Amino acid sequence: MNKVSQVKSSIRKERWLSIIKECQSSGMTIPDVKPAVIIRRGDTTIEINSNASKETVEAVLIALTSS
Repeated sequence: MNKVSQVKSSIRKERWLSIIKECQSSGMTIPDVKPAVIIRRGDTTIEINSNASKETVEAVLIALTSS
């Protein structure tokens, strides 16, 4: 992986970490919804609910293909 790809990957990961932390600290409860899709890659599991937006699904898939 070249330096530009490494930087892009790092920025994406930081962005997702920020979004996750913001959601966790929002105080909102998480509905008990079964995921429509479960992706397992190594020791990472990603669950996507059926009400996820197209943009969210695309962002997850882009993040997976770039890592």
